Amino acid sequence: MILANIIHHHALWFVTVVVGILALAAAVGFLAVRRKRKSSNPNSETKPTAPKPAIALPPFQPNEPRIGTEAKRSPAWPNAPQSGGGISHDWAEFVGDRLDELDPKTNADETKWALGVVDFLDELKEADAEASVAEQTTSASLRASLLALLSSKGYEPVDSDEWNPDKQRTVSVVRNPDVAGTKILGRGSTGLSRNGKIIRKQEVKIEKKGN
Repeated sequence: MILANIIHHHALWFVTVVVGILALAAAVGFLAVRRKRKSSNPNSETKPTAPKPAIALPPFQPNEPRIGTEAKRSPAWPNAPQSGGGISHDWAEFVGDRLDELDPKTNADETKWALGVVDFLDELKEADAEASVAEQTTSASLRASLLALLSSKGYEPVDSDEWNPDKQRTVSVVRNPDVAGTKILGRGSTGLSRNGKIIRKQEVKIEKKGN
């Protein structure tokens, strides 16, 4: 009787375990079939993920400096020449003093500064008559630098051999009955314009018809 009860108890336990295993296998199989159907069905409820919108960058402007580059700068103010190598102490001192006086950092009135630069250009040309070759070479390089700096700010010297009353004014007139029209005999102070507008007229000595 006891043996029969033990056998009956173990049989029930075995049946319970087998039923549990079969139920678990059926559930796994059902889930696998359902997942496969969803993946193959284009009308399934799964919605594709919308792509993230691209970040809009402002268009690059040609006139703006790129990152890592510098904006275009005006030409640098020239350094004073040193004496030696054919450059006299007096000439170097004269040029150095004038450069110090005209340094843009110490001149708040730009128009007044530009007129001073034009006058200095005239002084350099006049000094070339008695300058050494080295001084003339340095003077030419200095004048080119000053002209480039004036141009970068819209200024242009008025210095012409052709008479134009809109750009020149007479400081001396020589009359000659045998002359046709007006002829420039000599030039004085150089004039100055900015963006085509006359700031100061060029001074000239002219010859014109008359007694």
